[in-house]
Amino acid sequence: TVMAAPARAQQRVRPRQWAQILIGLELNSVQRAKAQSLLTEYQRENAEFDRAHQTRIRELEQRIRETRDSNDTIANASMKQELDKLKGQRPKFEEVQETLWAMLDSDQQDAMRDALATAGARSGTRNQQSRGRQGSNRSQPSNSALTEEERTRLQELMRERRRNAQGGSTR
Repeated sequence: TVMAAPARAQQRVRPRQWAQILIGLELNSVQRAKAQSLLTEYQRENAEFDRAHQTRIRELEQRIRETRDSNDTIANASMKQELDKLKGQRPKFEEVQETLWAMLDSDQQDAMRDALATAGARSGTRNQQSRGRQGSNRSQPSNSALTEEERTRLQELMRERRRNAQGGSTR
């Protein structure tokens, strides 16, 4: 059976990248001032949210990870519910995005679509390449200066470091 390659889905562009693309467009002075004002206000609100809630969010995430295998499903569910409620209060970039999009004329929107498509395609390619590098059964030899034995030892060392770091973050 011959299987066709899956169609490449449009990759999501992160809010910061979206804003950079927008600012890179040819905007008139009024549009540029409004865009910068809205983006600055969103960043301020997001930073305030982080200052107010990030400690509690991290604490809940840690406790949920630690108690994932326990039988206390009621406590886990209530922590998960609190976490979801807190995360739901984070300022939404989509609201700012809609306002910014509406201020663009049709030519600017077309240019933005093209730039977003290009950025999404590049992001998708990078994601595929990084996933490909993670696989240990490579079909072509690596053009690395390391020998196969050195590469294997390095991979084992990195796996060990990841395992050791999973519960011991000092942030």
